[in-house]
Amino acid sequence: IVAHAIGFLGQHPSKISTLEGVTQIQRVLGALGRFGTSPFLCTVYGNSELPQAFCRMCAVYGGIYMLRVTPRALCVGKPWTDTEVETDEVCNGLVLSDGRRIRARHVALASEYVAKDSMLSTSSHESDLVVCRCILITTAGFRGTSPDAGRSVIVVPPNCKAVGNKAAIFGIQMDQDVNITPQHSGYFVVNLTTTVEPNEIADGQEILRRAVWHLFGPSRHGN
Repeated sequence: IVAHAIGFLGQHPSKISTLEGVTQIQRVLGALGRFGTSPFLCTVYGNSELPQAFCRMCAVYGGIYMLRVTPRALCVGKPWTDTEVETDEVCNGLVLSDGRRIRARHVALASEYVAKDSMLSTSSHESDLVVCRCILITTAGFRGTSPDAGRSVIVVPPNCKAVGNKAAIFGIQMDQDVNITPQHSGYFVVNLTTTVEPNEIADGQEILRRAVWHLFGPSRHGN
């Protein structure tokens, strides 16, 4: 209960070190009372506010944005500046859609944009866990919660027999109070996430289906 409901750690307690558990619990408890009675903050009008907040913060600290161009390819070669990277070749820039090249010390991008046989795709990435996500629009809240509990967080601990999950499942339920559903509609937006091994993605999808069944009951619209 402490590891998952307070620390929000996804793995089984046997895979969590004492230092990791205490650090995460301190992080959550340290957020209590900072902006209200809850340790959580949520965006208004949906998650699109997060990239907007990043853009504003980036601009404040000197970030520059290039509009109406998209990246087309990565540049790989010798570092153009001093670096501690051990390999002789690194990703040192981007090719844009208009043909221009931009040099960079670092390029941040999602792993799915890197070819699996690329030198940039290392064996360490292959062991990373994959996040499985389920987004629902519902007409009822989590089963067993109060009717007025519009915004809720729920945790399904690992190895729940009814669901068969190896890692914890985290559920976030939002309502009209944060302007992501029509006012007085009775609708909710629910996000469920869990992690699986890269070769267990299909299992992760089935785990989330079972979790939806147990959290909400059978749907009037079938599967």
